[in-house]
Amino acid sequence: MKRLTRLGVEVKRWLLDHRMTQRELAARLGVSEQYLSKILYGQKPVGKYLPALAETLGMGVDELKELAA
Repeated sequence: MKRLTRLGVEVKRWLLDHRMTQRELAARLGVSEQYLSKILYGQKPVGKYLPALAETLGMGVDELKELAA
């Protein structure tokens, strides 16, 4: 069974709080919904999308890096 990473849990919480879908967030980041899902489950690195994700979530890049580790 796949499990969300710490980053994935935080992103999902943010999505619920902001009434946004994963599809909408993926569009903001310029990735497919499937790719975003793989990032949240630790199957793909967040890599170059980290700054845009941090900006969208209103968090620091370093804070997100720690969650993604």
